[in-house]
Amino acid sequence: VASACDAIARRESLSRDSVAAVWRLCGSRTASVLATSPSTELLPGCDLPVSFARWAIRHEFATSLADLVERRLMLLYHQRLSRACLERLAELLVAEGHLPASEQAAAVAAETDRLAARYGKQLG
Repeated sequence: VASACDAIARRESLSRDSVAAVWRLCGSRTASVLATSPSTELLPGCDLPVSFARWAIRHEFATSLADLVERRLMLLYHQRLSRACLERLAELLVAEGHLPASEQAAAVAAETDRLAARYGKQLG
């Protein structure tokens, strides 16, 4: 696994930590997933590439911020999860047509409240 992550990291110009973060969610599909939309931009405070979040929206049918955070990207367990990360994910949902721009701020606020109430998760 380590050598595969290193090879993918070199090919995609990502850090090994970023590739390993995707590997934990996708396993051996990581190379093909990251190759579909190359980008070195990371989600704020996370090792996950924005391109992977976009892939999850497009190919794993994440249609809400809660679904993206709690199920597709498993960011619920990320210690450095921040409001800035939720805001960036909401922007991606808007760009992909799954969230009206007029509801973006409300979706971030609702997910922040949901994470706190349901999981005791305080965002940084």
